[in-house]
Amino acid sequence: MKNILIFFRFFPSVGGTERVFTILANSFITNGYDVHIVSIEKSLDVPMFYLDKQVKCSILPHKNVACQENIRTLHSYLIDNEIDYIINNDSIKEAVKLCSEAKENTNIKLVTIHHGDIVYKKSIYI
Repeated sequence: MKNILIFFRFFPSVGGTERVFTILANSFITNGYDVHIVSIEKSLDVPMFYLDKQVKCSILPHKNVACQENIRTLHSYLIDNEIDYIINNDSIKEAVKLCSEAKENTNIKLVTIHHGDIVYKKSIYI
């Protein structure tokens, strides 16, 4: 069985991204994957959108996203749960660092999703 870990800074929470990823997590479960959601903190006590009971949710110990304690904890989680893929739902530098360093010395594949505009407007000089 393939194991997927989805990383969020805030989960459960409310929003379109959370809705899409709960749909994806449920679909992965339906298709035989084992799904884990790991976050830094939660905005709600329970998910706003239906989430299959087989999805395992965990919170890292520290609110400082890329601190060494979170990196070590996530690395252990990845190994203990035999994670094959990480979907990083947060493209901020700290989240990328956390996921990249936690998967070091493994064969885990990392995909980082960027939400929002990556094109910055140039200043217009008259």
